[in-house]
Order: sequence, then C-alpha cells, then structure tokens
Amino acid sequence: MITPPPGWYSDPQTPRLIRWWDGERWTAHTHLATSSGPPAAVAIQSEALPTAEDTPRGWLITAAKIAGGLFVMHLTLVACDRLALGPLTLP
Repeated sequence: MITPPPGWYSDPQTPRLIRWWDGERWTAHTHLATSSGPPAAVAIQSEALPTAEDTPRGWLITAAKIAGGLFVMHLTLVACDRLALGPLTLP
C-alpha cells in the first residue's frame, strides 16, 4: 500500500479542518481549511532538495562508477580468456 507523503490534508473526521499527516499517522496539529491554501509550513516541506545526480559532482561520480565497472569486466574477460579447464582450453 502506498502512503501519501507528509503534509496537510483534509481531516478525515472533520471536513472543515486540515490535519498534518506525518507520513505514518495523523498528528494533533490542525487548522481551519480555507480557500487560500494550507499554512506556509507546507511550502517549506514540499520543496525538493537536490539529489547527488543533480550536481556536476554527482554526474562525475556516476561516470567513474560506470568506467570502473567496465574496467573490472574487461579484467575478468581477459582472465577468463587465459583460463584452462582441464583438457579444454578456452580460446
């Protein structure tokens, strides 16, 4: 079951109120529901923080991980190329 993210939502018991959902349960924090929208704290909570992939350094780290993986795969293939299995020898 997917639960909604933390935020202000219509109170399930009192429709004229909005209640804070902490991501797991309803809290005791309520406000009157108005047409002007939820309290200002919601705007702060809803801003997405940049992830590592959004920064130039994050892309560099990702590229280094891919290059490292390719290098390890190359070394593995070279080692397997020289591997002898009893009477059979791989080309």
